[in-house]
Amino acid sequence: MSDGANPPFYHSNSIAKFATTETCTMSGKHPTSTTAIISLAPNDGVVQWRKVGVNIRDPADDEVLVRIIASGLCHTDVAVTLTPEGAPGFCPYPKVVGHEGAGIVERVGRSITHVKQGDKVLLSIDFCGQESCRGCADETPGYCGQFHARNLFSVPDVYRTEDDEAVGGLFFGQSSFSQLAIVKGTSALNVEGLVENDEELRLFAPMGCGYQTGAAAVTELANVRAQDAIAVSSRPKF
Repeated sequence: MSDGANPPFYHSNSIAKFATTETCTMSGKHPTSTTAIISLAPNDGVVQWRKVGVNIRDPADDEVLVRIIASGLCHTDVAVTLTPEGAPGFCPYPKVVGHEGAGIVERVGRSITHVKQGDKVLLSIDFCGQESCRGCADETPGYCGQFHARNLFSVPDVYRTEDDEAVGGLFFGQSSFSQLAIVKGTSALNVEGLVENDEELRLFAPMGCGYQTGAAAVTELANVRAQDAIAVSSRPKF
């Protein structure tokens, strides 16, 4: 995930950190240049991730542009990028994944009111928020009826390569393996005043998936109670 000579992305204690990189504005549909880890179609069962320069489009009315400070790395990022080319429903390769992002808001769409430029945000799943959706109405957006379409399948043409090839984004409403990310408003949690600095953003980045998934497995599925003793281990390989 790094070329060694100029590594803007590295993995440490489950946190992938992005170094500060200047961006510039260009004309056209994808006006802003940045750097991202794009996934090509898998080759012989191996993910094909590449660090490249890309151009990113402007945020829509219900989206924000976030400068990513850190991103966790989840098994789902690997599993989805091992999906064969042409799998039904999935955005074509290349695409940008990553769904445990933390960063600072750069721009907001016209309908966004809960965050503003400069706010610190943690990023998590996208959801529809409709009263007719049982999961959203029950305030359990992880069970949103549109979960797969909004989170796993990605959206085409969020980025363009320097050769003007379309690249998918908005994976889990964010695609956090990019120094600048278009993020759905529903995926952005405002933590301004709660998280003090970049180091704390790096610490809490996995809250978007890993922390809450692990916590819910203990509190909701295992029904653990006060004074219970538990053991947490990785899934065994056979």
